Amino acid sequence: MISGTHATAAMEILQPDGFNANMTKRIKDAVSIPVFAGHNVFTPELAEKMLSDGDGDFVALGRASLADPAWAKKAQNGLADDITPCINCLIGCTDRGLLANRPISCTVNPTLYKYECPPITPTQTPKNVVVIGGGPAGCEAALAAARRGNHVTLYEKREIGGAMIEASAPENKADIRRLIAYYKRHLDNNKNIDVVQKNVTTEDILNENCDAAIVAVGGRERTLNNVNGINSDMVFSAMSVLTHDVNVPGESVAVIGGGITGSETALELVRMGKQVTIVEMADQFLSNRSTSSAAQAYAVAISQSTIKVLTSLRLEKVADGQLTLVDKFGNEQLLKTDAVVLAAGFDAQPQFANTLDDNANIPVYNVGDAKRVRDIYDAVHEGFVAGRQI
Repeated sequence: MISGTHATAAMEILQPDGFNANMTKRIKDAVSIPVFAGHNVFTPELAEKMLSDGDGDFVALGRASLADPAWAKKAQNGLADDITPCINCLIGCTDRGLLANRPISCTVNPTLYKYECPPITPTQTPKNVVVIGGGPAGCEAALAAARRGNHVTLYEKREIGGAMIEASAPENKADIRRLIAYYKRHLDNNKNIDVVQKNVTTEDILNENCDAAIVAVGGRERTLNNVNGINSDMVFSAMSVLTHDVNVPGESVAVIGGGITGSETALELVRMGKQVTIVEMADQFLSNRSTSSAAQAYAVAISQSTIKVLTSLRLEKVADGQLTLVDKFGNEQLLKTDAVVLAAGFDAQPQFANTLDDNANIPVYNVGDAKRVRDIYDAVHEGFVAGRQI
């Protein structure tokens, strides 16, 4: 029992795991032929529960088997922790695959359908490799380089996961937490990898005896320092709101930025009981991601919520519980609000890699959002490519 097609798959991003189980159970109870249960089944534990609850006679795997073609075999052999988890992002399989009329790919499986890509083979000359950053690009790079037989030192200033920590905060993106746990296990269990919690500098790396460096420091939140009053106590970052590191005061909140992060933050604030207004500078809400499955899902969710969306307005000033917004013609508009949350996007951070490249006599690879801000798909794939070629 699989409802919908790839064209309606976007809403699965907002659905819980195994959301189709109640429907398949009703069908199973009404017919005398085998019933396959499917949709958002990503773990053996969930599959076993659905079978034991009588939700179906079999469990059908789709995207989970793209993320890890050995999913069933690993589950059978009690190796559930070794399964590369699907994160329900729909980027490679749907957005860049079926809907783009291109071959299917997968965010967490860089080799999927890449028949021209030979398997990773051991290097004849093992090297000391430094990876800076423990986000998706850094983790994938470290694992790929270690599989070659290199010794890898991975530096991470916070904890393994990087921006995935904030990205996985909304409950509908909890599948990303499994990917973080997967990376942690595989990094910890790999004898060729040392994980060091340290905020390293370029000087540290230049003084280290390494043969190659992979820079995966991620992107940096835009702070809108040109806005008058932006350092007010009523202004918070979207990342701190998503992880519940701050208590957003008052009842009304203005979210500055109508992209994916702004949408996720706005929906999270509504769940906190806030009255939310999204302010977007572009003429169209979610304009930079309008064709992605995530954008379509969030657009529907926001249209069905109490969130107000204002477009074609730029934040000019924060003061006295109100915002000054300016349109493209210079006309001002005031918006009263108790708090402001900045979700204005991210900027790349190429400086670290550039400094290393200019001063170190070793290969330097800049990957992921440190190079250019994009999707987790690009971070994982670039990290993999960088790691395997050392």
